[in-house]
Amino acid sequence: INTAQGKALLTIAITAGIDSLAGMVWAFYELVLGQINPFPSIADGMWFLFYVSAIVGLLYLLHQAWAFVRRKTIITGIIIFVILSSAIYFISLQQIFADPTYGFWGKFFSAQYPIGDVLVLSIASMVFTTLKKGVYGKAWLSIIIGFGLYAVADLVYTYFLYLGTYRSGQLTDLLWYAGHLLWAYGFFLYLKASRSDNA
Repeated sequence: INTAQGKALLTIAITAGIDSLAGMVWAFYELVLGQINPFPSIADGMWFLFYVSAIVGLLYLLHQAWAFVRRKTIITGIIIFVILSSAIYFISLQQIFADPTYGFWGKFFSAQYPIGDVLVLSIASMVFTTLKKGVYGKAWLSIIIGFGLYAVADLVYTYFLYLGTYRSGQLTDLLWYAGHLLWAYGFFLYLKASRSDNA
């Protein structure tokens, strides 16, 4: 954790911890309180902190490597964010925002997941593009793919939740678990590369 990348990874580890705690709160609502698909809830607020933590960590690392960040990388990241956000809006969010039965927090948290994922993914892609030729390139690639799977899972979750057809344990939930595994694998690759670099 003494390097910029180490501190960024520590922040992402905290992000994963917040994600796990939010998942436990969600499970408490469903299994203990008997509320199926508790939305919006305290868990959604915790997942908001999940995005804040991830974005802070990635922006910190991007700031530390700013001297090596190319203008093309920044433009590409912005384009990715605009295109994906626009697609998400027209695919699912437009319907949700126009629905009078959805309150402010329902609309806010419905947008939080896909837009938060796209923002994280866009920043993470800039980080990877900047660091891919270094010894930690593979580690960051694994982490970025993990965030990508998370984004797909959240988009499907938001859409099915709006339709009223989402149920915990469906096959798309596996994408969240796959994202976790790729984060863990990314940490493993980072530690492995770090030891080799210091040998």
